[in-house]
Amino acid sequence: MKSIQNSSQTTVWKVARLKRAMTQPRYGSRLAAAQDIGMGESTLAAIENGDRIPLPEEVWMMAEVYNAPELKCTFCHDYCRLGVDVPKAEDASLEHIAVNAYNVLRNTSQLRDSLMEIVADGKITDDEKPEMTRILKALDDVVQVAQDLKYAVQKSEIEERRYG
Repeated sequence: MKSIQNSSQTTVWKVARLKRAMTQPRYGSRLAAAQDIGMGESTLAAIENGDRIPLPEEVWMMAEVYNAPELKCTFCHDYCRLGVDVPKAEDASLEHIAVNAYNVLRNTSQLRDSLMEIVADGKITDDEKPEMTRILKALDDVVQVAQDLKYAVQKSEIEERRYG
């Protein structure tokens, strides 16, 4: 879990605002972004500079205003003890996510069969543990792809609602 970052680092919060500014030039201004989020410019500056951890409500608003729902996962993963196991969503194109999904899902029947063999007797033996570790890693990859796809679809829906 992260604490306050070094001020010389570029934070995900600033990157999200500047990325949004590419399609919405208004957000090139920290003041305009802060107004739309509902906070003071100095508060947003402190968050962007890594001098202050944003509150969950602030993250929610940044995610909405910047159309960056992945910020919610980043916050949960990096700053909340309860969300440490939440995968970070990657901001990737639908095409990239689809390729990842294909690669992750192509061996699911083999994983399913292997899992069923392991749990058939109701226990995991020492010799089965490496295979179970491999299965869990593959399932983590499925969760990651699902998370990425979920946020890509949300972003697309938000853009469609805003701009038709």
